[in-house]
Amino acid sequence: MSHDDSVLKLGGGYEKIGISRNGGVAAARSRNRQFWGVQFHLEVSHCEYGLKLLENFVCGICRAGREWSLENFAERERLKLQERVGDRNALLLVSGGVDSTVAAALLLKSFRAERVWLVYIDTGLMRKDESEEVAGILRSLGARNILLVDARERFLERLAGVADTEEKWQVIGDVFIEVQSREAQRRLPQDYYLAQGTLYTDVIESGGGVGDKTHVIKSHHNVGAPLVQAKRRAGEILEPLASLYKDEVRKLESILGTGDDVISRHPFPGPGLAVRILSDVTEEKLRMLREADDIYASELKN
Repeated sequence: MSHDDSVLKLGGGYEKIGISRNGGVAAARSRNRQFWGVQFHLEVSHCEYGLKLLENFVCGICRAGREWSLENFAERERLKLQERVGDRNALLLVSGGVDSTVAAALLLKSFRAERVWLVYIDTGLMRKDESEEVAGILRSLGARNILLVDARERFLERLAGVADTEEKWQVIGDVFIEVQSREAQRRLPQDYYLAQGTLYTDVIESGGGVGDKTHVIKSHHNVGAPLVQAKRRAGEILEPLASLYKDEVRKLESILGTGDDVISRHPFPGPGLAVRILSDVTEEKLRMLREADDIYASELKN
């Protein structure tokens, strides 16, 4: 669904059961078949009775049982990771955001700490003092193998003159994998799986997910970048959170015990400040945005 779409006329055999304020079709059902349709966001917090409607559909109409839980998910995912990885190592690119940090916590719950390698790449596109904060969080998780890579010059060189947002996502995704590959060859055991904190929303927005009618909304460096896709085709990627939404990941944090510092972190996309600059990326623009973002985020917290 998009805010630019609306249903003007229902198909044969359907009737309206809900309308919007301006008369648009908000909900409809088939008179003869077990089909219902809605055109509004059931899952958002300001939708009255949205969760009840979803509950009625899932548990009432579809008669699904309430057997899924995040606790069961965490244990099942841990066993799946152990079975798939075996005696090999797992390498995770950590952005410092909620998703990759929770993925790191899950890996550290699944394997001995010496088999989990966490690579944090300072792209130069981070928020103020972010690299130091991320390193502290990773140590608090019990990680032993933490590689902090300074790749600021490399990212800025490759982004020079690039103004298009979509192209920035692709460039940053490629450089991420290039830097990771270089560091892995230089400093890590060679027999490893590449892990990522991909969420289901990342998959959907990059044109994946359930069904064959999905479209690309925006590329994600951990889904759509060509080099990531090559890794995926080789079967060398672990994405333990790829069936979860952001709210579920935050709840999973509590189960894994990652701490309030991680749960309350302000959301931040992998490409960082680059996609909040609406032109080409320069060091001066990054400096200005870093200071402005710090003031804004501090006021939000206050």
